[in-house]
Amino acid sequence: MLSKLASLFSFVLLLLPVTMAYGQPVNDKVCYVKKSCDQASSIDHFHCLRYKLENGFNRPDKRACVEAIYFDKDTNIQITLQSTLKIDNQKDLDSDDDGHLLLIDGSESPNATIDATGLDDEDCAISVDMVTEEGDVKLTGFTLKVKKVAKAICPADASVQVDYSGVNIVATDDPDEDGIGDADDNCPDRKNPAQTDSDGDNFGDKCDNCPTVANPDQADSNNDGLGNACTPEDPPAGECGDNEVNQDSEVCDGTDAEACVEGEVCNDSCECEVEAVPEICGDNVVNQDSEICDGSDASACAEGEICNGSCECEVAPPTEVCGDNVVNQASEVCDGTDITACAEGETCNTSCECELAPGDGDGDGDGDGGPVDVTPPENPEDQDGDGHLNADDNCPTINNEGQEDQDGDGLGDACDTSPQGSTDAEGGTEIVELDSGSASGCSLSGSGGGLGLLGIVLILLPGVRRFRFRRS
Repeated sequence: MLSKLASLFSFVLLLLPVTMAYGQPVNDKVCYVKKSCDQASSIDHFHCLRYKLENGFNRPDKRACVEAIYFDKDTNIQITLQSTLKIDNQKDLDSDDDGHLLLIDGSESPNATIDATGLDDEDCAISVDMVTEEGDVKLTGFTLKVKKVAKAICPADASVQVDYSGVNIVATDDPDEDGIGDADDNCPDRKNPAQTDSDGDNFGDKCDNCPTVANPDQADSNNDGLGNACTPEDPPAGECGDNEVNQDSEVCDGTDAEACVEGEVCNDSCECEVEAVPEICGDNVVNQDSEICDGSDASACAEGEICNGSCECEVAPPTEVCGDNVVNQASEVCDGTDITACAEGETCNTSCECELAPGDGDGDGDGDGGPVDVTPPENPEDQDGDGHLNADDNCPTINNEGQEDQDGDGLGDACDTSPQGSTDAEGGTEIVELDSGSASGCSLSGSGGGLGLLGIVLILLPGVRRFRFRRS
């Protein structure tokens, strides 16, 4: 019995190191790099990265890691490669749904480094040849040391997806660490991953001493850091153009123009001259072929035209003001001589309103303020101007050239209030009925005085025909 217990205890002691070696949580698809190593040639180094990638991590349960490899978070991991590290295990599957076919992550390690500087110049440090529709390969959280930056991580072809943005690549041929080797870097001493070269002289803008002008020789005669191509050549001292009056022949020199008066500038011959007026539309001078006129210089414009803002002649707009003799504003009833809206006898005042002519109270327009005037006849003997003298005119005050007198009473129809008169039924004798309104019959006096006066007038008129007077 004791011998059996001893044998069992010995077996437990044999398993104890194995249990301690795998203290990390058990996951049949995840492995952990716990030790530094420089090769994977023996079982003693089965924690090495190469062994896990190329042989699988054969734990006691005989399962291999196929999803992720992590560098232990409590250990500084230094792995030295003696040959290319190949990632080509086609058995790996993205069964954890993290979007990556395989993940190698050293971000939790205090210092995780893979050193491939011992490889030949043409050997890649890490080659990747895993192509499926499951996702890409992601490398992150460690430093990769190589001789040439172009040989750090090599996908098999363009179809292989590798995300190594989280890898710090330190290459002997890329001292500025911009990811481009010196042989291809247009600015090898300055980090410029974009390789911008504005002037196309093969010197990146970050280190070009004249980035806007192509100067492949990068010449800089005065060593001021600015290439000759970007530095105007200074004239020799003592010559016109050195901005200093230092010769007898110079009146001024460039910016040294103290001898020039206001409105003058120093020309290229070191002499003062009147500053040229800019030839533009709007300078009041016709000085361009495109200008017909210019501002106040409108001599080429016809009468009634002005010069517009485009230096062309155009008809001047009407002056819409009271006093321009045109009714062209809502506030104007009339304007100067334009008195169409004014009544007879009215004139237009200075406020463009109609009013009676000054002092013309009667409105006849003569300004005398009295009653309407009668124009005196041309011939006083023919007062009405009808061609019949007053003495022979049956209506001397009213023009009646035909002298019509229908009732033959000697008074022209134009002046007769009863041009038809009255006729006796028996003899056809014309009768003028005079009603005196008295019992004594016909009378030329008293209450019949009005009719008596008419009788006197009728008796006195020449050529009066005989009248019969009858009481009514």
